[in-house]
Amino acid sequence: KFVECFATGKSDENLGNLIQKLYEMAMSNPFPQEWLSGCMDDYRIDSLEELRETEWMKMLWDAVKDELQEAKLLVQEARRICSEPDGPYLYDEALSSDLLLIRSLQELAEKRDYNGTAEILMKPSFARLSTKKAADVDEQKKQRVKDLRDEEKGILKELGQRYFQSTEKELLEVIRYIRGPIEMLVELTAEFKEQFGEAKREKNILDFTDMEHFALQILMTKEGEEIHMSQAARELSAKYDEVLVDEYQDSNLVQETLIGSISREETGHPNVFMVGDVKQSIYSFRLSRPELFMQKYNTYSLEDSDRQRIDLHKNFRSRGEVLDSVKYIFRRIMKKEMG
Repeated sequence: KFVECFATGKSDENLGNLIQKLYEMAMSNPFPQEWLSGCMDDYRIDSLEELRETEWMKMLWDAVKDELQEAKLLVQEARRICSEPDGPYLYDEALSSDLLLIRSLQELAEKRDYNGTAEILMKPSFARLSTKKAADVDEQKKQRVKDLRDEEKGILKELGQRYFQSTEKELLEVIRYIRGPIEMLVELTAEFKEQFGEAKREKNILDFTDMEHFALQILMTKEGEEIHMSQAARELSAKYDEVLVDEYQDSNLVQETLIGSISREETGHPNVFMVGDVKQSIYSFRLSRPELFMQKYNTYSLEDSDRQRIDLHKNFRSRGEVLDSVKYIFRRIMKKEMG
């Protein structure tokens, strides 16, 4: 069943790729076996109530709300152009209908009404743009409104195709069906982790991931939910006056745990100095966690304190023309809501 679900075509190559990818994701966590076991949490569900509380269902609704807001803004911009003196005002009736459709979808999304949203998005109904001729209408504005509307309609159609091709009950059945194959994927990944580790030990080989995890084993132990620092960690934390970290936006959870174990955080005297810029985070494929940076960015004080944020907002390398144009774009696209 696992092979039937995940092997593509006549080749089993995809199975190995999946196992390796899951292995790499596990190893970017301080406690990989525990993380692997947790992968099953959202598949061990048997009711619609549990389905609605899964992490991926929450992410689905966040994505749907973002897309609906984008569609709404496109319609509003099209209507603004229609209201101009030489705008295609006859198109406004269809656009008003679109806006009502989007608002009703937004209300359903707020309620997390999956079936209601699916009913509309599986076959969205759009009013036709008026074919009447009107004098003094700018042809470029007419085309611009058509393009904006096509983009808005494309968003709604894509939402239906991507997320709403079934009912909630059918989704639950899919989860039940896939549970076994996913358990097998997790089990095979855990087995691969053990056998790969043994093969490296036989040849006296260490890779970078091994060094990180062996370092963690020296520095800490975990009992249930509690993490305890070892004597080695205490000695090292006493040895280092400061811990300096560059490119902090590209740290992962293993590195964060290592840094924390040799800092003086546990004794109430934090001594880690981190430098980074979340807009330069480019290593998600290496499983970096820029949210570590953002958590500190959003909670550290701008006043003198143990946990102080210092904004480096003066640029001595770029001309004003470069900075102004870059900031003009970044202010619009590099927002918290966009990642």
